[in-house]
Formats: sequence, C-alpha cells, structure tokens
Amino acid sequence: MRGTMRKLLHTIGTLLFVGAACAAELPMGVSETADGTRVRVWAPNARSVDLVGDFNGWNANGEERLQREGNSGIWSTLLKRSRPKGAYRFLINGELARRDPYARAASTDGRSSLFHDPNAYPWQQPTPPSIPLEDLVIYELHVGTFNDSKPEDGRPATFFDAIKRLGYLADLGVNCVELLPIHEFSGMHSWGYNPSDPFAVEQAYGGPDGLKAFVDACHQRGLSVHLDIVHNHYGPENLDLLRFDGPGSAGEGGIYFYEGPGIGLTPWGPRVRFDDPQVRQYIKDNAAMWLEEYRVDGFRWDSTVNIRSHSEGRFPINAGQQMLEDINSFIRDRFPGRWSIAEDSLGIGNFHGSWDYDFH
Repeated sequence: MRGTMRKLLHTIGTLLFVGAACAAELPMGVSETADGTRVRVWAPNARSVDLVGDFNGWNANGEERLQREGNSGIWSTLLKRSRPKGAYRFLINGELARRDPYARAASTDGRSSLFHDPNAYPWQQPTPPSIPLEDLVIYELHVGTFNDSKPEDGRPATFFDAIKRLGYLADLGVNCVELLPIHEFSGMHSWGYNPSDPFAVEQAYGGPDGLKAFVDACHQRGLSVHLDIVHNHYGPENLDLLRFDGPGSAGEGGIYFYEGPGIGLTPWGPRVRFDDPQVRQYIKDNAAMWLEEYRVDGFRWDSTVNIRSHSEGRFPINAGQQMLEDINSFIRDRFPGRWSIAEDSLGIGNFHGSWDYDFH
C-alpha cells in the first residue's frame, strides 16, 4: 500500500511538473491551436481579465473571460473558433483597456491591437544571404524618409516605397540594410526610438506583412536586413505597458518597469524592469519573433548601457547584463550566422560586435 501511494504521488508530481513546463512553453498573446485560438496575457495584479473586440461587439461574455494559470500571473482562455478578425483589447478589472503586449499589429488610431496571422505571408525567397560579419557593408535606413514619393501628403514613406530603391543600395556596394526602429510608435512620424508596442510593426510603414515583403525583396537581391531594436526603455507616449495591470506611478513603474530615483527612468522614457523573469522572457521572445517570423539577419541594440546599468552607467543592473548575454547565447545557438551588434557594448558581454563611438 505504501509503495502504491509513493508511485501515485510520484506520478502526480511528474504530471504537475510536465504541466507547468508545458504551460511555460505556450506562446503568449494570440496563437492558433487544433482546438481554436489560445489567448494568454501576463497580469499578476489583475482581479479579472476579459478579451473584447470587434468579434464580440466589445462586450465581455462567456469564453472571452480569461482564467488564471495557477500562481504564474498569466491569464488565458481558449476560444473555440479560428483566429478572429479586426481589433481587440484586454479589459482588466472591468475598467483598464489595454493592448496586447504580444500583438503583431496595432490599429491606426493607436487604441487597439489587431488580430494578425503571422504565417499568412507567402515568402518568395526561402534562403537569406549568408554574409560574414567582417564583410558587412551596412546602410542605416529610415523607412519613413528613404524614398517618400509623396512628401506633400503628410504621411511617411512605406516599406513598399523603400523596396523601389533597393537596386540603388545594391549598386552602391551595400550588402546589409539596417532599419531604424520599425516597431509601433505613437503617431506616424518618428525616428522610432519611442516604442509603444514592441511586437507590432508600425502601421504607417505598412504593418507586419509590409516588413516581410521588404525583407523578402532584400533577400532576393542578396541584401541582409538588420533591425535597430529598443529595449532599454519603452514609450513614453501611448504606452499601455505602463501600469499595465494597475499599480505604478504616473511616468514609471508597474510590472514592466522599474520605479524610483535613478533606475526608474532613462533619458528617453521608463526603464524596462529586467529583474523580473517574465520581462526578460518578453524581450527574448521579441528577439526570437524577428528572427523566426520576419527572417531578419541581425540586430543593432539601442543603448545597451541603459540595460546593464543606470545613472549614466554608475550603477550596474546585473539582471540586464545577464539577459543580454543569455539572448546573445540563444541567437548563437539557434540562429548561427545572424548577428547581434550593440550600440555601445565597449567589449562588454558576448555581442558579435559593437559600434565604435570614436569613429562617428
């Protein structure tokens, strides 16, 4: 009897461990399964979370109510239907309307997330160019101004406008195009260093499929594509991640950001809270998304000094430094031949390379 009970407890423990591991591997945000559409969001301080959108008349009901996943702080539900269309938001505690932190696209008014199928784009060039790090000739390109055929219309140029001048870059001898940040930002005009939705592609530039078309066109011409990514701070404008599930001060804090003198703010916005494992996973998932879904060939990390330290570099943020090393190791292991370059690593960490401040 004692042996049977021991075996039973061992089996239960194993099932609980496997269940927790499987839950940790499930994608965040919106994803499709054989049984429908899974929706997951991290909101540890929430009392309730509902999914509202065009598909249900913006009214929470029934299966759109998310449930807690144990003590993980993650809420989830399985919609017994294919991926909905249109706009959506999370409604936290019945009053906080929040965009999906993992959404691949945002509405043009900046208020909602958009359902998007990341597998719908028909790739034409299956094999990206393989260019050694030391052979890269990089052209830094701002999508909104590179080839604006209608500057008088008040709108920025798009990925499709930029595609029309790729031949010009190839003729120059360029073999790598580095895009200034193209994640969603507030408004239509920006350098991109004010990300509001790190997983979404700026709609004014052509959205997620526009970026894929650009990467596809570059690869067809033998050009690699690097992205300038910003994870030292987010926002500060139109930033739903700030006080995402309630707590936090007016300009910093909440589950995604530090709070307090020195560490709470970078010169450009609230500093991302690298001490939290879920936030570190968020940034790792972001890097993996660009490499997998968009097939980009590398990154330029903006202001890594504000990830690994604060107060103008005087005080280390060990969790931030470790996160960078973990993500770079992940890229080396999973994506050999893709390059991770820091703006300012100064030989610190395991980046493939760094910009030289003295040069410029």
